[in-house]
Amino acid sequence: MEQMSIKVTNKCNYACDMCHFFGSEYVEDYFGNRPEFNKDMSLKEIETILQKAKDYGVKTIDFTPNGEFFTYKNWREVLA
Repeated sequence: MEQMSIKVTNKCNYACDMCHFFGSEYVEDYFGNRPEFNKDMSLKEIETILQKAKDYGVKTIDFTPNGEFFTYKNWREVLA
């Protein structure tokens, strides 16, 4: 595996037209109606995943494909 995605948060502060969850055409509050999906990963969880990704030789990581990575409060630590 050379590439993987990690969803560190579902939060987003945009309303992109192509987005199925936050886009201007989406009328339901998807995450508001599903509180079990509305949480952030802990730094420990992310650290564990990143170490395993390194061990397996993953070269590219996409952070938060269904949200905005920079709304995650510890984004600096994750990138470091």
